[in-house]
Amino acid sequence: MADGLKIAGWVANQVDADMSEIKENLASLTELMSGPFWVMCQTSLLQQRKRLHSI
Repeated sequence: MADGLKIAGWVANQVDADMSEIKENLASLTELMSGPFWVMCQTSLLQQRKRLHSI
């Protein structure tokens, strides 16, 4: 990164289920980030996890 920080990797979060151009956004982030992309956490998965934790 510009400030010299070295990252081990990064996670993308899709917080809006109606997000447009997901592939394009992910491609841009992958190009800009210095560490490897690990996983995409989509809204539906986040909502399922919240449901499980609220039980």
